[in-house]
Parts: sequence; C-alpha cells; structure tokens
Amino acid sequence: GKDGNDGADGKSPAMVFRGDYSHTATYYGTSYRLDCVRYNGAYYIARIDAGEFSSIAPPDSTKWNAFGGSFESVATQLLLAENANIAGWIFKDGKLYSQNGLFFLNGASGEFGGIIRSSLFFSNSKVVTLNQSSYTQVEIKPEEDFAQWYIINEPKTKTYIILPKASDWDGLELSFFIKQSNWQYDVNTTHIKTSNNEYMYCKMNIYNMWSSDGTGQIYTLENFNSNYIGTKNGYWMMQPNMPVKFKSILGAWYCIDGLWTGE
Repeated sequence: GKDGNDGADGKSPAMVFRGDYSHTATYYGTSYRLDCVRYNGAYYIARIDAGEFSSIAPPDSTKWNAFGGSFESVATQLLLAENANIAGWIFKDGKLYSQNGLFFLNGASGEFGGIIRSSLFFSNSKVVTLNQSSYTQVEIKPEEDFAQWYIINEPKTKTYIILPKASDWDGLELSFFIKQSNWQYDVNTTHIKTSNNEYMYCKMNIYNMWSSDGTGQIYTLENFNSNYIGTKNGYWMMQPNMPVKFKSILGAWYCIDGLWTGE
C-alpha cells in the first residue's frame, strides 16, 4: 500500500527536581523540561505550558500540577524519592552514601569523606616550573594541580613556595623535594611560606657541629625533643635534597617531617 505521512517526533520533557520551592528561583515548564519542587510537604511539577517563570508558588494551577496527577506529554515513568537505594548505595540529602554509612560522595561540592579502605592509594607528583628572575614565587593550588608531591628542580634563584590556605584544606598533606646539585646560601635557596594571616609551625631541630679532631669535619645533629615554633606571615628555608612534609591542622600548617636550621 501507499506510505503514510510521518508522525510527530516522540519528544518527552525531562523532569528536574529543584528541591524546596523558592520565590527567588526561576522555574521552567516547556516541552523539553519540567521543573519539580517540594512545597509545604507536597510535590508539584511545572505545567508544560508554563514557560519560564518565577515568584508563582504552588498550588497555582496556571503554572503547577500536583505531583501524582496527569502530566502532559510525559511518555516515560518518573521517579521522585527522598532517599533512594541503588545497588547498595544510598542517595540522601544530595549525597551518595555507602550502605554502612562510612563513606559519602557529594556531587555538588566534589567532596568525599568518611572511612576509606584501599589496598593501594597514590597521588600525582608535579615539577614546579621556575623562572630566572631575581627570585621566583610559586603558589601551590591543589584544586588545579591534583598533586601532593612537588619537585623543585635545580632552582637557580631564590624561590618562595606559597602554601594554600590551611583553613580551606584541613587535613591535607603536601611534600616537597628540592633537587639541588649546586646549593648556595641566599642565592638559590628555597623558602616555604603561608597565605596571608596564617600560621606555620616548624622545629629548629638540627645543629651543625664542628669536629674537635682538627679535621674541620662538620657533623649534623638532630634534636627530636625540639618544640614547634609558630610564625605568622613568615617563611622558613627548606633544606635541599631531602623530603619535607607539611600537614594542615585546624587552620595552620605544621611541618611533620623535615630538617630545619632556623633560617
């Protein structure tokens, strides 16, 4: 027989759950998108002919339908749940929780937390790029670098490494290694400092001692009982060719591994 006319496109709008209704928010009811809100304990979905609107609260029937009634042009089933259990993972309050509740993932902030058990965990290393001016200042940005180990490779000028705000990165550990084959004091030294108005705590834990046998030999001694010294807006010189590790603890940076002479 003769071919019939083509039918209309089978389009269905996507439902977007917007949480509690807000009079300041903009909502949409179109053939492509239907916003759904919670209002006074009940759920409402925008009418397909509502268009773009704001400051019109449910149950105003010019813009909203009660959820559970008939929805215009919705060809697929819709799921709306306060809590959802999906393959053992629980979606609740905007976070995805493990079944035992010890781990969560927050998609809005990119944060994950809780108790994590892993057979292997490692992070990236980054070589710090230096210029050849009279001194170099490098700002560490974990949100861009995605690294915990930083290599300062053969600095030729005085270099200052600026830590991120400790108050924004509580618990973060950062490690540095200055690879230096021709170290000269106050010429190509590398220093660590905090962001403005934050404290850093380090230990003056090593001493250089001359030998008494007349050979001119210098011995380095470490004092494990030395106390932390706090400085605000100050900086400390890092020793070359050895790892130094910092940890953010309650809004301040602490050197938890490394040797310091106090310069």
